[in-house]
Amino acid sequence: MAGDFDTYTVLGIRATTKMPADYKLLKNATDKVDATSASIVIQRALASAFLKGGEFMLDFVSGTSEIQRVHPFEAKTPTYRTSQDGYRVDRVATQRVSNADHLEAFVYKPADEPAKAKAYNFFDPSQHFLVCAVFEHLRNPAELLLDLVLDVDTVVAASIGDAGQL
Repeated sequence: MAGDFDTYTVLGIRATTKMPADYKLLKNATDKVDATSASIVIQRALASAFLKGGEFMLDFVSGTSEIQRVHPFEAKTPTYRTSQDGYRVDRVATQRVSNADHLEAFVYKPADEPAKAKAYNFFDPSQHFLVCAVFEHLRNPAELLLDLVLDVDTVVAASIGDAGQL
């Protein structure tokens, strides 16, 4: 469990296919901490905290870096950093194949034109939050870019913010 006075902010998030999401957190405004969670509820809460600059307390599963609980937080002014080598998300769509839904996103590098956007399929639900977050910030002055790890044309991992070497 978190100490009574330990507060955290989210610096970055990485969602790897079929793996728990990884988080780069800032503890007490000074120390970088790595954490993880397979919970979609926790993933959604921490994506919101990242986008809204939330500061919060955490409980961890005893002796691990696995997040058990995110305590209440308020929206503040976000201060996230974004990759300079990431992708813009120009359009999103849904697809259904064999009774399984997935998200299709059309992405392009900032130096390219939207007409050069390439479609990628995102099958992992934890990646959907990140893709949609970047899409929702497309016309926002505080632009957010999506980093992708690709195996040819298959998305292996997606990240936003300062995910570092998660």
